[in-house]
Amino acid sequence: MRPARSDEPGRQSCSGQTSKTSQEAARGSVGKGLASAHLALVLFVALSLLPAASFGQDAQTAGTAQQGSAVEETGDNPAEPADAPAADTDIALADATTASADTINLSDPNPGSGTNWSYDSASGTFTISAGAVTVTGNTSTRRVVVAGFAAITLSGATINLIGTDSAVPIDIVGSANVRLTLRGDSTLRGGTEAAAMRVADTASLTVTAASTGSLTAIGGEGIDGDPGGAGIQGGSITIQGGTLDARGNESDAAGISASSITISDGRVEAQGGWNTAGITAETIQISGGKVRATGGYCAAGIGGNIGESVGNITISGGTVEANG
Repeated sequence: MRPARSDEPGRQSCSGQTSKTSQEAARGSVGKGLASAHLALVLFVALSLLPAASFGQDAQTAGTAQQGSAVEETGDNPAEPADAPAADTDIALADATTASADTINLSDPNPGSGTNWSYDSASGTFTISAGAVTVTGNTSTRRVVVAGFAAITLSGATINLIGTDSAVPIDIVGSANVRLTLRGDSTLRGGTEAAAMRVADTASLTVTAASTGSLTAIGGEGIDGDPGGAGIQGGSITIQGGTLDARGNESDAAGISASSITISDGRVEAQGGWNTAGITAETIQISGGKVRATGGYCAAGIGGNIGESVGNITISGGTVEANG
């Protein structure tokens, strides 16, 4: 259940929060602090400040650890992002520079099946088993599940599942390893209390450097006081290119929520809902691209949701704007 709003009993207040930074933090030392409402810290590489579990306490000075969390900006030796899990040797996961001939047309009334995918008409589910597949067309009733190592091109596709209970437009399950290339403008809208795109804790998603298009991912609404869906939710997420706009539902859902997030290029905009961060993960690494993240009430732009802290945030390049 979400915390009470400002006009409800028991509302947690963000008043009295303070934040600090220093020239040392701007040059690359560890910077600490609380995320306060309407905080916008924009440097050549800007640092987002994490919220503390206890509101109203003074921010700690730069270089002091808070609840085991760290925000650091490295200088000459940025950390290298972790490589994506190795694929099966018989499956090519190279960036898709052209659309695969094996195509899922979401608009096709009788889609049948393809070389690397099948369709279940009873559930309206396309399942991609492995290999290279292009997804195009529009639907308000069908969804896509990815169950293996796959190179997917999302080409001007729209999946809008608003009002459908717990329906995730693109669901990356099990230990699937997906390389996603964006062509044209695509949109995903999650069903009730569902993310627009979900990556299992044991799975990984890479938005490739070959991406020239955009993806808008909007989480579904929450009901009966329960949280809505995140824009993108899940395990390991890497963004190497393209334009990504991820929006959590206003009812307590993050823009992007994952176990680890690595951004090396592209344009990323993430908007958190009530009490939730724009981008949140146990490990966040940003080494390039343009990133703008906005948190909801009492939440960090990049960092923790209300009353939470995260593991480690490393910013070593790019242009980053974080508003909490």
